[in-house]
Amino acid sequence: MPDHKNNGFAFINEGDIKEIGKIHWNQLLISGTGNLKKTISNTLEGNDTTVVLQKDHTSYSVMNDEITQHKEIGLIFAMVFLFIAILVTITTVHRLLNSQRLQIGILKSMGFHKRPLYIHYISHSTFVCLLGSVFGWCAGYITLPKLLFPIMEEMYTLPKLKSAMVAGSWLLPIACALLCLAVSLAVCHKYLKENAAKILYSNSVEKEYKELPLSFLWKHLSFYGQWNMRDIFRNKLRSSMTILGVMGCVALLFSSFGLFASMNHMSEWTFDKVQTYNTKVTGNYSDEEFKNKLLQSMYGEELMETSAEIKFNGKEENAAFTGVESQDFIRLYDNEGKKIELEEGIALSRNTANKLGIEVGDRLMWKFTGSDEWYLEVVKHIVRTPMTQGITMLKSEMDAEGIPFHTTSIIGEKPDKLLTNSDYVDSVQHKSDLKYALDMMLNASVMLSVLFLVFAVLLGSVILYNLGTLSYMERYRDMATLKVLGFHNLRIKKLMIQQNLWLTIAGIIIGLPTGYGLTILMLSTVQDSIDISVYIPAYAYIISILGTFFLSWMISKLLSRKIYHIDMISALKIND
Repeated sequence: MPDHKNNGFAFINEGDIKEIGKIHWNQLLISGTGNLKKTISNTLEGNDTTVVLQKDHTSYSVMNDEITQHKEIGLIFAMVFLFIAILVTITTVHRLLNSQRLQIGILKSMGFHKRPLYIHYISHSTFVCLLGSVFGWCAGYITLPKLLFPIMEEMYTLPKLKSAMVAGSWLLPIACALLCLAVSLAVCHKYLKENAAKILYSNSVEKEYKELPLSFLWKHLSFYGQWNMRDIFRNKLRSSMTILGVMGCVALLFSSFGLFASMNHMSEWTFDKVQTYNTKVTGNYSDEEFKNKLLQSMYGEELMETSAEIKFNGKEENAAFTGVESQDFIRLYDNEGKKIELEEGIALSRNTANKLGIEVGDRLMWKFTGSDEWYLEVVKHIVRTPMTQGITMLKSEMDAEGIPFHTTSIIGEKPDKLLTNSDYVDSVQHKSDLKYALDMMLNASVMLSVLFLVFAVLLGSVILYNLGTLSYMERYRDMATLKVLGFHNLRIKKLMIQQNLWLTIAGIIIGLPTGYGLTILMLSTVQDSIDISVYIPAYAYIISILGTFFLSWMISKLLSRKIYHIDMISALKIND
């Protein structure tokens, strides 16, 4: 990626140039309809020309790929957090209605119909959701672009880089409110469908006894284990919601670390394994004497980088062409990360092979962009290359087949500064500069991983706290009974924390593969010019698991303090 602070374009009017005869026009800009590429190729047949459509031009395709990637990431981002928001809504409404079960029962016993109760509770949750959606809609428009725009400005020079409302986006808060209304209606129906006596009575007595599945296994558990297994199976909805909440928290944590690690691994893979040279000097190497001096100074080798057109089974694709003198500074690896030695034929990048449906052993036609001469080559290897997608070929193989090798760069160690000041040299790129440019390009994804991490902790805390409170309220009378029977507060706390621990483990087991799938989904949005592999180090698993355990333990400890405030008389005399 070019540094826009040091590289740019100069524009000048034709009339301002005195020596008009020295201008050599090298491009035709054509607009029209229909199959322009075919029409132009037929018209200029026999000329040494290349037709590049706007959609295939780098200046357009890179920006278009970036826009597409951000749209896809935005959609994934929205779907993930919509799922979390639904969980928050369900747990919050459950908690509200469960805390007001006594009031609901009294109102129904006094003759209140279900309709005003439905309207009251549904309107309450829907209004809060609508208010939060509108606030989030405004806050997202104001804050998120300010986080991402500085990264974009480092990479691109755009005339108007400012926030813009998507057409029809004002419907989003309304859609969220309607979704909340539907969720609230389903939860309210569970609490309001029974008569007054059942509502008042169901909060304080045992539910209908049902034998637990695989009961012969639970008989070997301790008292705490049997109590918690009974409670989990008797309150399947609450237990399922807790597992889903933990799953969402783990998935977001794991995905954030996975995304960050994969981006860092790509940089290390590129500059420590694939491109091992320290300096790349690009320029005009028509002077053999200068080229040899530079080669000796850098202890380097020649490199040819250009573009090519590939044909296979009626499909065409523009790709990069890389001609290497050896594999000392540019190394090739297969899909398993095993180093391969290219001796004959060509190596084709995995992204290009997947696009055209090419496999090892296939023959493809290719030519240099701007040339009319086609070459037929056998694909000997399909390789993973992080940044350059296309063909790689040895200089010796090109010489043997009569394919011209034009040196565009020399790669190797740091050269003599006097040589790089020559008019033959266009640019000098050191490994640190190349790595900085790549890291800058990946910064948007790193920022996304940070957002995932922050929201995972915030939303996970809200869900787990709501569910923990709901669990405490539903087991209030049970814990009061245990206190009357002489159970110490510490034993009751242990009972409460153990169940949360079990549900957390179940959520983690489901959340880790879900997070892995989310990481793959996020990385699949990267443009085709980049090949990035999923890299999940051990610390991503460890931090995600321990972080979730710590969050669950902290919330359990916070809620368990309420045990000291249980009023045994009011809990056991509630029916009176």
